Amino acid sequence: MSAIEPERSWRGPLSTILIGAATAVVIISVAILPFLSSPWLAFEQGRAESAAWTGFGEADVARVTNAIVADMLAGPGFFDQEVAGEAVLNERERGHMRDVQTVFRGLWVLAGASLIVLGTAALVDRARFWHGVRRGAVVLAVGLFLNSIIAFLGVAVALFFLVKGINQVRRREEAAPAPPPAPPEEVRLLGEIRDLLRRR
Repeated sequence: MSAIEPERSWRGPLSTILIGAATAVVIISVAILPFLSSPWLAFEQGRAESAAWTGFGEADVARVTNAIVADMLAGPGFFDQEVAGEAVLNERERGHMRDVQTVFRGLWVLAGASLIVLGTAALVDRARFWHGVRRGAVVLAVGLFLNSIIAFLGVAVALFFLVKGINQVRRREEAAPAPPPAPPEEVRLLGEIRDLLRRR
């Protein structure tokens, strides 16, 4: 048995899979963090012109957004931010934010457990640890690539059917017979005179 290749028992592949999964969870957890930072949120709010469509000032939007994100990530989950004494979120929106908070808390617990698994594996067997880390990173990269392909195909199919439907509507409009041209003014006036004479 070489130092690079793990032993060939049921524990070898199982630990490699566990280390690989833990690696993927930690990579995903770390990759999410920059998108929850104040600079990124401020950039996205400016790009989306959120102050214009919310009716709040930019400082209020930034303060409330940062408070909501902090509440979602590590806060008590009240989501009771106010602007000028008026609640920003209604009860339904607060419930949704509590659901999102639950997902994030689950992710943080899973990331913490994954870090414990990785730390333990690194201490117990370094060769198996690095083997599992490589496998986990490769599986994550392949998974992201496949996800991109599936998303692309989904959008391509949706666009295909959208364009096909638009073309069918255009063909129906072109195939519909054009209304007959309006008769000249003299013919219309003669028709009115005829109708008046018939009534007498």
